[in-house]
Amino acid sequence: MISVVTTVYNKEKTVSDCIGSILCQDHQDLELVIVDDESTDGSAEKIAAFLDDRRVRVVKTNHVGHSCAKNRGAEKATGEILYFIDADCVAAPNCLSQLKTLFDQADVSCVGGELRALNKTHLITRAIEIIQNPPSHLVGANAAYRREAFGKAGGFDERMKFGEDVDLYWRAKKLGLRCHIDSTVSVRTIHPHTILDLLRQRFRWGIGYAQLTEKHPEAVVRKIHGSFPWISLTLLSSPLTLLDLRLILISLVLGSVNVLRFAYLSASVAKRAGKGSYWPIMTLIELLNAIAYYSGYHYWKLLELAGKKRPLRPWSPQPYGKS
Repeated sequence: MISVVTTVYNKEKTVSDCIGSILCQDHQDLELVIVDDESTDGSAEKIAAFLDDRRVRVVKTNHVGHSCAKNRGAEKATGEILYFIDADCVAAPNCLSQLKTLFDQADVSCVGGELRALNKTHLITRAIEIIQNPPSHLVGANAAYRREAFGKAGGFDERMKFGEDVDLYWRAKKLGLRCHIDSTVSVRTIHPHTILDLLRQRFRWGIGYAQLTEKHPEAVVRKIHGSFPWISLTLLSSPLTLLDLRLILISLVLGSVNVLRFAYLSASVAKRAGKGSYWPIMTLIELLNAIAYYSGYHYWKLLELAGKKRPLRPWSPQPYGKS
């Protein structure tokens, strides 16, 4: 049996569609464990409409956060396969049957898939979909683990507010577990459709990236981290314009280097996806993504420097197993 675990906090606009997409799967040997993390909107009422279905169970938590809520859901689940899907996602009708097929291979321990856009009417969301697919790692909104593998890897790190999904993926890899990413395991979600929404989301991801790279230094993403020195130099050079306006050229040159880096990458990805005309908006998104990651990353590092947050130690299988 596949145990589907979804965590809910104030998702009244999307949770019904998420639940409906799971209960209507072509693979019916399933249970759905919904973890309501003390929602304050109408999420509970939306969930209650599905409680007549015996496959649905609700777990209540006291606003413990995403990682902890996922772990509580996994504890209450009874299936040998744990499938995690976010409450603002809608699964393709054959999502679970594709998962089952992949897990029929005895050496497969974890499976992930693609995140497509529900709100495709916006240019930004279509561009994000191109950039993010195929994913390079398991994405927490659409990831499944054998129960044994999930336990062996230690579950989600409850100290992490963001990035807990990528952390678990890295721990599974370091343990030698086989992780398979397949485009047939597909869900649709609501991508940011405004610049402000994008910056807010990626700032949070930047915080998660700071913690992730503390635990797994090898998880550094060259595309993102490589832009940090250029962003720093651009910011540091900006005050020079107060001394002489002509020095603004320094900031413009440094900023242009970053833009050109992302323009080249975006053009390559857009061409490979058959969407060559999307490279300008993709370049803008990649640039804003880097700036937001930079801000979130350094915001977290400053909190650690001030003693308000504790850095995470690098993770390796043996020390983790002993702790």
